[in-house]
Amino acid sequence: MSRDKQRLADYLAHILEAIERIERYTGNMSEVAFLENAMAQDAVIRNL
Repeated sequence: MSRDKQRLADYLAHILEAIERIERYTGNMSEVAFLENAMAQDAVIRNL
């Protein structure tokens, strides 16, 4: 695999990991609970 393709694969893996984290942080949370939880909001924003 060329260096550019490897970098793309690493970049996409990082994006998928961030999505999985966001889902873990918010999966069982209602919108109201999310809006009341500054820590969850900060975690989601960081991963975006």
